[in-house]
Amino acid sequence: GVIATRTMRSEKEKMATMLTLPLMNCGAKIPVFLMLTAAFFAEDQAAIMFGVTLAGWVVALIVARILRSTILKGESSPFVMELPPYRLPTLRSVVMHTWERGWMYIKKAGTVILAISVVLWAALTFPTLPADKAEPFEQKIAAYETQLEPLGERIAALTAQLEKADDKAVKAELDAAQAKADELTAAKEEVEHELASAETRNTVGGRFGLFVEPFFAPLGFDWRTDVALLAGVAAKEAVLSTMGTAYSIGEVDPEEAESLGERLARDPGWSKTVALALMLFVLIYSPCFVTLVVLKNEAGGWRWLFFSMIFNTGVAYVVAYIGTLVGRVLWG
Repeated sequence: GVIATRTMRSEKEKMATMLTLPLMNCGAKIPVFLMLTAAFFAEDQAAIMFGVTLAGWVVALIVARILRSTILKGESSPFVMELPPYRLPTLRSVVMHTWERGWMYIKKAGTVILAISVVLWAALTFPTLPADKAEPFEQKIAAYETQLEPLGERIAALTAQLEKADDKAVKAELDAAQAKADELTAAKEEVEHELASAETRNTVGGRFGLFVEPFFAPLGFDWRTDVALLAGVAAKEAVLSTMGTAYSIGEVDPEEAESLGERLARDPGWSKTVALALMLFVLIYSPCFVTLVVLKNEAGGWRWLFFSMIFNTGVAYVVAYIGTLVGRVLWG
């Protein structure tokens, strides 16, 4: 979409278009919206999704108007584009142009995107949790594993015995052993997830989330949501997976985020108001680095990259806060 603005003649209109493009809904944001609407707006999912999409359009129009009236002020130019004669493309031309565009993206955007992704990965991985703080979790995990090992052997023996003869007493014992194993496994996984959350909290990214938590408190976001939003700057798909780790439920597939939705719905710090604010914020805040790098290349300077990050995030904060006020009126 950013590259497509090359067809625009006016440089200021081109910049206004590039800066408002990230306000549109996209495939990477939709899983976040679907998870939150399913968790908090089960009866009005279609209306909420339509409302969020409509909000993006309205904000984009307002932002474009503000930009064209201030820093990008200038005369409007008619959009006239000469259409070339249509011809059936040849295989050679398709392959050639695809390679040219693909190599341009890899060369111009790939290097910076890779570097930023590595930096964000490191920020959400290091420093590791000190041994003295990790030890209590590891001891609990080891204790559960110690209980599960003989229980697994017992289940295997009972299963083999049941295969030879259908004995009700053996089946009842097997069911009881399996239920106990499931209980211990669930408890072990809970401790593992708590360890993962503690590790995330200790990282540079986690500390950043704790640092900015007071700033986002009016929107109802805690440090875990703040860390997820930081990861979302690299790629919006990372919002759900980072929240899954921070909320002690492990890695979350963006396509299957029911477990995270259920966890948030039970959390006393979450409500319909917070969910609405987060959806609006994710919709509008800083574009992902793929868009930012291409925007920098097309605009011809780093200043527009940083302007887009800061300006969009500021607009997102204002819109999300308005959503918070509306939510408090509607749902308390």
